[in-house]
Amino acid sequence: MVCFLITLSSFTGNVDNHGNGVKAFKAKKYGEAIVSFEKDLIDNPNNVAAYFNLGLSYNALKEYGKAIWAFEKVLKITPNNPEAIDNIEQNYLELDNGQQWRSQLSHFERTLYALKSVNWAYLSLFLSFTSALFFFLFLKINALSRKRVFLVSAVSSLSIMLFAIYIAASSYDYENNHDFAMVTKATIPTLSDNDAITADKNPVVLKAGSRVKKIANYKGSMIKIETLSGKTYLVNKKDVDFI
Repeated sequence: MVCFLITLSSFTGNVDNHGNGVKAFKAKKYGEAIVSFEKDLIDNPNNVAAYFNLGLSYNALKEYGKAIWAFEKVLKITPNNPEAIDNIEQNYLELDNGQQWRSQLSHFERTLYALKSVNWAYLSLFLSFTSALFFFLFLKINALSRKRVFLVSAVSSLSIMLFAIYIAASSYDYENNHDFAMVTKATIPTLSDNDAITADKNPVVLKAGSRVKKIANYKGSMIKIETLSGKTYLVNKKDVDFI
């Protein structure tokens, strides 16, 4: 497994917390490292380095479910991160419970979303001005050959602008959708999805590494979730970690 610490200052927020975490990790004090990285994430919730190093720390403690969750958080911020993907796949192998990683996004989507929604929004704004300029020139120029060039350019710019707007919206939805969660404990109990919460004699259990999607809040601390296979259950929201 690729195992290295990301310590670039551009990613670190609270230098003391992150630095202490790195020192603890190198000293094989993984519990202390986890505490430091978690403190760093309180101040900087989008710190890729902290999540990545947190995943390495959990892996070192053989808490593979939590390690997968941490690397999934890395992908949430940097969707096309190959090291995070490699580590997720390796941790599923370590779990050895019959599960395999299934990406929420296609490779093409990961590549596009890596550019961030705000950059796609800026690009669409630029293309809107470009297409307007080409249409203006198309109307003003008399030469037929040049009019055709400006018309094609205007239509092309408009088409790309619409694509950029779509990707910006999709990327924004991905960045701000926190309905997906990960089972990080060895197993968690579930209840049948019905009108009344009742004890099930043979409850279905979800294994570590199971990715689920929250459908709705239920009573008290219970939430309704859907598994990748499409089945729905009720679980305690404290039993899952949201991505």
